[in-house]
Order: sequence, then C-alpha cells, then structure tokens
Amino acid sequence: MNIIDLMKKSLPIVGLEDAQTILITCSDKNGLPPSNELKRLEPFAFITTHGAQIASPEDDLDAIDSLMMVLNGAPRVEHIVLCLHSGCSYMRLPDCYDFLIKRGRNAIFPLHEVLKEQVAFLKNGVQARFKDDDKCPAVHGWLYEPEIDWVSFLDDETGLLLPLSANPELAV
Repeated sequence: MNIIDLMKKSLPIVGLEDAQTILITCSDKNGLPPSNELKRLEPFAFITTHGAQIASPEDDLDAIDSLMMVLNGAPRVEHIVLCLHSGCSYMRLPDCYDFLIKRGRNAIFPLHEVLKEQVAFLKNGVQARFKDDDKCPAVHGWLYEPEIDWVSFLDDETGLLLPLSANPELAV
C-alpha cells in the first residue's frame, strides 16, 4: 500500500481549492506522521516528494516556482508544513548524499539541520513571492520519527525541535 492509499483510508482529503494547509512529506511509506497528528492540519492537501525535499539538487528556484503554482490553485492556504522523517531511504541515495556534501554536510548529517535549512529556504522563497504579507502562508517544520512514533516541530524562536504535543496551539 502506498502513502496516498494510506492517507485516503485514514483522513479526509480535500482539493486544493478547499485546503487551509499544504503538507509536504516524503513519499516513503514510513514518511507519514500518525493520523492523530495529521488531524491538526485539516482541511489539508499534500505533496509527496523524495525525502520531502524542496531545494532540489538541480535547481532551487524551480522548486519554489512549482510550489507557487500549487499555491495559486489553493487560495485558502494559511500554512505550509514541511515534514521530514528519520530513516529516509532517499537521504541515503548517492545523488542526495552528494548534494548534501556540496552544502557542507558531513557523512553523518543531523536531520534537524536539514529541516532548518529546508524551512528557511521555503520561508524565504514563499515570502519573496507574496506581495501581501497578510496572505503569505506560515511555514512550519516537522520531524517524524516512525521508530518511536514521535513528531517534533521546529520552534521558530529557539531553532530547536520540540515535541508537537508541547504546543497544542500548533494546530496550524
């Protein structure tokens, strides 16, 4: 069963025109947080990519332009949640590994640093394209650890990963 089938079985999926949140997650079968955490995002639409990567090795700007095309079809979106996960098979592929090395990552790279970098890239790219700050979606970072069924969020103030349960208002 693929990730889309799993989501359809456990959560209501809405079209872009009705979504208030866009979830960007990994296409790995283990990349999807538990449905009780995803309910915080309703109504939401989702995008799956290898490793939930936004900044592609090929062309960073194309990734933001593609996301902006999605947002153009989603007028109600107030939040974008980028969700990485531990044990990602994509992160171990040679192309991704080489890309991370070029960005200054060592052989062992902490996922929270990758998440911080991706969220900052996404925030800057989205904010630069929105003329009206009131309509610019807020960008959030989540890290899902399927081994222990745990979801953390990237706290904007501290730059630390904190338990999602510690912030009940992060119902985005």
